[in-house]
Amino acid sequence: MDYAKAAVNEFKAEIGGMAVLVPDEDSFEIKEPVILKQEVTGGTCTLDKEELANYYTRTMKKMGTNISFVWWHSHGDGSTFWSGTDETAIKEFGGGKWSVSLVVNAEEDYKLRIDWFTPKHVSMEDTELEVIGDNSKVIPKAII
Repeated sequence: MDYAKAAVNEFKAEIGGMAVLVPDEDSFEIKEPVILKQEVTGGTCTLDKEELANYYTRTMKKMGTNISFVWWHSHGDGSTFWSGTDETAIKEFGGGKWSVSLVVNAEEDYKLRIDWFTPKHVSMEDTELEVIGDNSKVIPKAII
């Protein structure tokens, strides 16, 4: 959410990236969000495919294979919903049996969903997300 705020404050644009989904007792944690090379506008965010492939390789070497990936992106200061562009991206990121997608905005609204692709495509939308950590309204300098 801090990345979304920073992108709106600095560039009036959307932003996106990847993170990892790590099993944690009876739930999962989304960890290590990263920004990858991308093309952004006020209404779109497209990750570079080569950079994304390199990210997958680096991350699995570092963290092993007992993780899944989360595609996340912002809708700037707009509302959180699954646009047609988002639906296309979700299908592209769905190379495995299932995937997790997160859309946020600068107001800290979000939508989290899980998509299963086999045996047929089904989605579980409006999945609950508990944000853990600093609740201050100051965006960390490292993110800016």
